[in-house]
Amino acid sequence: MGNYTVGIQDENDKLLWVLYMIDSNNRAYYTVNGKIKECEDHIRTDQIEWYRETSDQIKQAHGPVPAMAFFHIPLPEYTDAWLFEPCLGDRGEHVTAATLNSGFFAAAMEQGDIKGMFVGHDHTNSFAANVFGITLHCCRCTSYEVPIGDTPRGGRMITLMPDGTFESYTLLHVRSDLQKEGEPKAYRQHETYSAPYYNRFQFCLPENK
Repeated sequence: MGNYTVGIQDENDKLLWVLYMIDSNNRAYYTVNGKIKECEDHIRTDQIEWYRETSDQIKQAHGPVPAMAFFHIPLPEYTDAWLFEPCLGDRGEHVTAATLNSGFFAAAMEQGDIKGMFVGHDHTNSFAANVFGITLHCCRCTSYEVPIGDTPRGGRMITLMPDGTFESYTLLHVRSDLQKEGEPKAYRQHETYSAPYYNRFQFCLPENK
């Protein structure tokens, strides 16, 4: 896949948003207790350096420009969000995050441009949670080839505003064999917040069992 950016401009060619497309790689192999374990891979340090350099170049050329980041495998901070933050939408399964925390989220916080991150990988998760000012989004499975039963398929809609704000929500698809006459083929999911399982700063005290 590689790493690249997509710029969104207005009619006067002013840069309004930057989209970072990042390859989260595939599988990693670590030695644990003398045995090789296959794990989820992570965003590498050279990719993080590329992001920092690109972000700095954009700031120098255009001033502060809000950004989004898109990659497949969730960062470990998604597990933190699942445990410690109020989540809007479905927490259908435990987060299968990168095994190694290579520091991409910390780099994004330091650069200050990324407002939201979007991942896939976990087919029945479609929640969003704000972690220290960056909203982490899970994107629901779109394919009917994936064996997740009757879980509705869908996608995540994103609206980017010229003022640097954005809106995102899950759009669900209605299978043709289940669609009733007059019903739309897709509809916006009614999403509610679920409470965090633990207090981030008092981990031993469960918030919601």
